[in-house]
Amino acid sequence: IGFVAIANKKIVSFYGVIPEWYSVGGEKRLIYQSMDTMTDPSFRRLGLFNKLALTTYEAVREIQPGFTIIGFPSPQSFPGFVNKLGWKNAFNWKYTFCYRLMFRIRVPWIGKSTFVFKELNEISEDLRTYLQGRKPKAKIQKYIDPEILKWKTFDNRHKPIRVAGVYQAERFVGFCIYYIDTPKSCQILQIDTLPEVRNFAMKHLMKHVFEITNTRCIYSWDPLAPAERKALFRLGFMSNPFNKGPFHHQFPFIVYSDPTAQASDWLDSESYHFEGIMLD
Repeated sequence: IGFVAIANKKIVSFYGVIPEWYSVGGEKRLIYQSMDTMTDPSFRRLGLFNKLALTTYEAVREIQPGFTIIGFPSPQSFPGFVNKLGWKNAFNWKYTFCYRLMFRIRVPWIGKSTFVFKELNEISEDLRTYLQGRKPKAKIQKYIDPEILKWKTFDNRHKPIRVAGVYQAERFVGFCIYYIDTPKSCQILQIDTLPEVRNFAMKHLMKHVFEITNTRCIYSWDPLAPAERKALFRLGFMSNPFNKGPFHHQFPFIVYSDPTAQASDWLDSESYHFEGIMLD
């Protein structure tokens, strides 16, 4: 859902939102994500962004009263969202990262693996069955079904995204989505395993990703959920608490809700399982 401003038969500004499914309190729910905003430099400071945004929100309200929109704004657009349009800065998030050396220090001995990792190039029947029985890890997290996962990964033409299936005794027990963004670093977009194998699978999975990508550093979004944070911390993942150095930047996560919506959970960072697959 979006709108454009036109001057002299030319589009000079755009704003819109895209619908997407989330798991909220264990229920599948339609929400929206704010898209990039664009305005021709010669038409800035005319209030076009505000007008287009408010028009978009009214259109969403007509379709879905009680709606919620989430956003990952740029530093340039953040003040406009929060100060002029009434968005809430729910929290700021950071990356969590692990260098190969730190992983070796924290996990000096792994032992023989009972897990097998297979690189997938399509939605296999094992992966499809796993996704259909997947349970949420937190109150709020992105809903992933086979079609959404295919669109985000195998059909992605912008990033060389890989998907690794995790097997134990020929049973499919999880998957990992990642991509190599530089010769030295790899970003994990999503890890999902069965709860009963998570602690054992994670260390073998990280070892596998380090080896297959030959990168020096693996990083991901700080998942926020306490249990997920602890699982990564045990493997050597950390966040940079300083204002300089690797991965020191903090990024705002903002929320806009219809006044009739119950939005308290959306403003609580511990409600989320936060992962890179959320960003569309």
